[in-house]
Amino acid sequence: MTQIEIEIKDKLKKLIAQYADVPELQFLHNRNMNSFDITQVPKTMQDFVKLVTSKSPSFSNISALAVANFVISNLFGQIRARIYDPIYSDDMLGLNTYSTLIARSGQGKDSAYQALVKATTSATEFIKELQKEEAREKARIQFCKQMKQGNPEFNEFEVKLEDYQDLIKPIEDPICNLDSTRGGITSSLNTMEKENYGTQSFYSSEFGMAIQTGKDISKVFELFSTLFDMGKSVSPKFKTEESKEESVNGMFINFLGVSSPTPFYQAEGRVRKEFIPLLTTSFARRTIFIFSSAREEFENKYVPESPMEKAKIRAESRQLIQTLTDSIDLHMKSCIKQAVEDPVVMFDEEAAAIYDEYKSYLEDMSEAILLQDESSVEGLEMAGRAFKLGRIAGLWALAENTRVISKEVLIGAIYFADYAANHLKRFVKTLQLQDYELFINDWQQGFFDNVLPIDKAITKGYINVKQITNQSLTNFLKPVNSKLEGIATVSYNDKANAFIFVPAVKNLDTAYTYRACQGHVTTRPISNIAVDKPMSALNQLLSIQCSFNPFAQETAKFVTFTVNESFLSMQMINKYLINTHHYIATSTDPSNMHAFTIILPINTVISKAEYKYVTMSIANQ
Repeated sequence: MTQIEIEIKDKLKKLIAQYADVPELQFLHNRNMNSFDITQVPKTMQDFVKLVTSKSPSFSNISALAVANFVISNLFGQIRARIYDPIYSDDMLGLNTYSTLIARSGQGKDSAYQALVKATTSATEFIKELQKEEAREKARIQFCKQMKQGNPEFNEFEVKLEDYQDLIKPIEDPICNLDSTRGGITSSLNTMEKENYGTQSFYSSEFGMAIQTGKDISKVFELFSTLFDMGKSVSPKFKTEESKEESVNGMFINFLGVSSPTPFYQAEGRVRKEFIPLLTTSFARRTIFIFSSAREEFENKYVPESPMEKAKIRAESRQLIQTLTDSIDLHMKSCIKQAVEDPVVMFDEEAAAIYDEYKSYLEDMSEAILLQDESSVEGLEMAGRAFKLGRIAGLWALAENTRVISKEVLIGAIYFADYAANHLKRFVKTLQLQDYELFINDWQQGFFDNVLPIDKAITKGYINVKQITNQSLTNFLKPVNSKLEGIATVSYNDKANAFIFVPAVKNLDTAYTYRACQGHVTTRPISNIAVDKPMSALNQLLSIQCSFNPFAQETAKFVTFTVNESFLSMQMINKYLINTHHYIATSTDPSNMHAFTIILPINTVISKAEYKYVTMSIANQ
């Protein structure tokens, strides 16, 4: 960093510190950033979230809100609602929103989307009627024009619907799918641009797989990047005369990509190669990222105490889903009707002052971060955060059936964007992890229990089919156990065909209890229990042909295992373990230094069921 950069950085630090005292930004203090406070967003958006989480209790509140943002942005996009306020932009811009939602399989990504689409059926049908009416009128005008060319006396007032039925153009489907190409999307947008209603939006289920298998998906994302900011993109050359426009107007296009994290876990896969450059150049600035933790994904999960209570909860959920679907449906139709009459949104005076100060704060923060690291995803996201949340605030205002972004709505949108920024930072850290680190990270996050079947490990992307060999699994678990030293021990159980996690219970004692028995006398243990002895007491038993049972009771604090054949001699092993309190001795032949028994105290208390896995793991290491 040059001297000039250091001086600028110091000045920025001093400037940023002063924002803490700006009156308009006092709401930034004392917010709950550990769990998403759904009460901070407008009531209509809360209802959207309640509807989703009633249907899919394992869906987090913030994920449900991201899906709701897409559904209403697509809905209002069809009638070209836009934001026009000098505090936001000199241009009139569409309220398009982009969201990328990473959630594990079975959480209800698609069902959340379908539930919200169903709850806006009446509003959608109302817009379709407007589109059909417009299409009929255009067809009628075209028919009359054609008829008058050959008959100047033609009376257009006598024209009936059946006369021009064949000239009515079909309405474009407003939702693109995974098969969409850049050319296909721009072609549809060019067609819709000639109409008063309708625009394309892109909903991608499992878009991580789409990146992995599709050739054109990156070009689609690049198109979105242009359309989000500018609203226009140069249109590619098409074969048909109808599609040869110079540019495409996409100021209303919306995007929601939902995906399992598995495709991103494959470090050498195409997804990382394709997506990370997009993330660090454009997507971080333009997209809201949702990557919920285990705690968030289960914040709405309630386990009933009886089958009767479970049946009652199901019945209440069905009733709530029906009630919310009907009320949201009625409300959103009313909102759409009002927005058709007046589709422009503006800030009120208080909200404008807050937005202005908050945007300045973000600009200075972003500059300071990018000055330190010009490729910082956090800095890039911060540079575009105000632009993203302004559009979200506009959508929420429309969803509340008003044309004015109030102070309360804007503060809620800021809270949502700030909270989601932490999700992006966690997602970026995840992309930087190795496969075994992802394995550890997800266990620590609570995404799976202490027993993980091998098929689920493959599905989640931690390992692949080629790694199901003893040597490959051993190589995989070596860095895992090294990383988890003192936290847990992980082993692979071939009978259960699963990974077994044994969390460490800290053992701070220096006294040990064990059973010592003369192994050559009888197969029945001799009652020779040493209680609360120092480890050095075991040394006295090494010379009298005894075997050691670490379980005098139900738990053990040390392990003992025999190595029948070793590449390394016991002297070399002893040197390797020089910093670890241990005992090592020949086991069968005093002259054979490559067959020995090791006794190791461990810093955890283990049960009889766990002993095998811990011992095997230590032996492998």
